[in-house]
Amino acid sequence: MRANLSVGAVGVFFLVFVPAIAVAQNTIRLDSDDIFLTWQLAKRPPPSRMAMGAETTAPTRYCGFQIRGNHRSRTNPRVEWDMNIDEIDSGAGRVAGVTAGVFDVVGHQRNPRPAIVDLSFSIEGNTQAIPARIVGAPNADNGIKALLETEAANQLFSAFSDDRHLISIALKYADSSSDLLQLRGYHDWRRLGGGKNSMLNECLRGYTPHGPLRRIP
Repeated sequence: MRANLSVGAVGVFFLVFVPAIAVAQNTIRLDSDDIFLTWQLAKRPPPSRMAMGAETTAPTRYCGFQIRGNHRSRTNPRVEWDMNIDEIDSGAGRVAGVTAGVFDVVGHQRNPRPAIVDLSFSIEGNTQAIPARIVGAPNADNGIKALLETEAANQLFSAFSDDRHLISIALKYADSSSDLLQLRGYHDWRRLGGGKNSMLNECLRGYTPHGPLRRIP
C-alpha cells in the first residue's frame, strides 16, 4: 500500500479513521498477484557505462515484499489488506520490520478498520509461529509498525521468496475481531533456486531487481 504509506524507520501510514464495517472472523486466501517485491535505493547511482557482461550495483535503503490483498476485487463493499515486510538499512545495521493496515472499502472510499493489536506469521510445514512485535502506539489513522527478530525474519523472507511456500498471517484487531490471511510466496519467474540467488537477497546485495515488482522512488 505504498500509495498509503511513507517509509520511515519501518514505515508511517497516511490513513483516515472511520468505524469498521464488521467484526467477523475470517480466513482469506489471497491471490498470487497480491504480492510484490519492493525496494528503494539509498542514493541514486552515478551515470556509468556498463561493459559487456558487467553487473552494476547500488546501495539499497530497503528491500522486501508488499502485500496488496484483495485490491483487484470488484466486490462492494470489501476489505483490503495492506502490508509491507521489509529489511531496512537503519544506518547502524539492518532491521526487519512490518507496516500494516486494513481497510473497509465502500465505493472509492477506503476507511481504516480498528488498529492491529497482534500480528504473527506461520509457514506451512513449520509449527513455530513467527511473531511480529508491535512497537509504539498506532498513529492517528490506526497505522501500526512492528519488528521481527533476525533469525525468524530470515525464515520468513526465505518463505516469501519462493511461491512453493504457503504463508499464513494472523491478525487481531482492537475490536477483538481477527482475520487469517493465506498466500503463497513471491513468484520468481527466473527460477534460480532461491537462497542467495533469490531476488530479495540479490536486492540486499545491491543488485537492481528485475521482474514484476515495485520500485519506491
